[in-house]
Amino acid sequence: LVADNYSVDVNRIYQNGTVKDSGYVARQNLRIVTSATNEDLQKIVDAIQKAGDMSYNLQFGVAEATSKSLETTLLTEALKDAEARATYQGSSCF
Repeated sequence: LVADNYSVDVNRIYQNGTVKDSGYVARQNLRIVTSATNEDLQKIVDAIQKAGDMSYNLQFGVAEATSKSLETTLLTEALKDAEARATYQGSSCF
């Protein structure tokens, strides 16, 4: 769990042309780093939802190394598939 970017801002309400400070709003980013096969990810999401009255935004990302590895694998498989299709279609032309 990595916590960063903590900030507290004044919550201002604009009403009838006037400004009123109505309290404070706190923000913080929490990043949960897990393995690609983490089976407890749903439990983590459920725990965040049950944490209390707060708004949250969940985003999922893939590590750059994993992304590059998957990209290479996908490109290799796509080329194999294209070659197989070309060979198959080429043999059915005659």
